[in-house]
Amino acid sequence: MQTLAQQFANIADPAARVQFAAQAWVTGRWFGGHSLQFADGSCATVRGGEVESPRPAPIEWTDAKRIEWDV
Repeated sequence: MQTLAQQFANIADPAARVQFAAQAWVTGRWFGGHSLQFADGSCATVRGGEVESPRPAPIEWTDAKRIEWDV
């Protein structure tokens, strides 16, 4: 099961990421970045509008995913 921070990192759409981040607490802020803590205790670091950690997980391409994405 993925942590909330990993789910946050996997979101590609900036608007959806902002909505997801609303569930978190800002635990640190510095020039160009901030850290977020989610309800499950996991943390994410955002710098320059991009998730720095955790890194987005690669997609595991299954037959269902290939059909869904028409790849």
